[in-house]
Amino acid sequence: MGGRQSVPYTSDVACFEGRYHEYTAVLGLPIGEGSCRVACECMVESSKPPGGPKVGRKYVVKFFKDQFAWFAEKWRPDLTSYRRAAKIVQAFNEAVRPVSTPQRRYRRFEVVTPQMARVREREFYVSINGFLFGSRIDHRDLHVLMEPLLLGEFRKFNNNLGYCDNGFPEAQTLTHWSAHKSRYQYMLCDLQGVVDGEKYVITDPCIHSQDGKHGATDLGVFGMEKVLAGHKCNELCKKLGLPENPVPYEPSSDLHSLLSCGITNEERLRPRENSSTPRNTLLRRHSTAEQRNASLL
Repeated sequence: MGGRQSVPYTSDVACFEGRYHEYTAVLGLPIGEGSCRVACECMVESSKPPGGPKVGRKYVVKFFKDQFAWFAEKWRPDLTSYRRAAKIVQAFNEAVRPVSTPQRRYRRFEVVTPQMARVREREFYVSINGFLFGSRIDHRDLHVLMEPLLLGEFRKFNNNLGYCDNGFPEAQTLTHWSAHKSRYQYMLCDLQGVVDGEKYVITDPCIHSQDGKHGATDLGVFGMEKVLAGHKCNELCKKLGLPENPVPYEPSSDLHSLLSCGITNEERLRPRENSSTPRNTLLRRHSTAEQRNASLL
């Protein structure tokens, strides 16, 4: 009989510097990967001073693949998108509260907001048959985003191209409502995460915008029309007084989201051929009073 073969043990430890805290975490294998970024699960081993990431808790760390995108400035559009998403969700929760009843309760939303951290150093080593092989890597310019790992079944409620899971009507209404209330300056979409009791906990949302300053998945007016093409108004849309969707219903079955690099700048700024922009179409349907009451988010 042959000898027993040892299974290599791999460890990847990184030291992070946040705005107010320093912490060390053991990185696991990637749990998700996109065109630009990789997400890894990690376990925090130490954290100081108190009030930072919790020791023993699992988090998700997001890295850019390209080393030239390591700098903090590359994360600014994503952080802008997260902050605006949280503001939109807060306003939506307030708008839905009056129409919820004991007979029909609507789930509220919560956005997981990541924190940016700088990787001070990273140690990678492999143990084989009792021998330790490893190296220490200086990553002083590497910035990442870090957020708590969501527990539960991860779901895709809609994306940024017209896919909608109508089994979660609140998510579809949130997308429609965000566009209407901002007068089509912004549209919150690409909603994904977990359902936790009476709330949705979402991460990595997308915002389509007129200014195109909300990260790699911001497809502008092009994206707004694509999302509206997959939206069918539901009971909550009607209760909130949302106007009729002006875009013909052409839902998508593709769950994947599209990056802005996947379309031309001309496509992003203009709607598809033979169609007026959703923003102008809807604004023409509104009275002057309704436009005054539509608060910018």
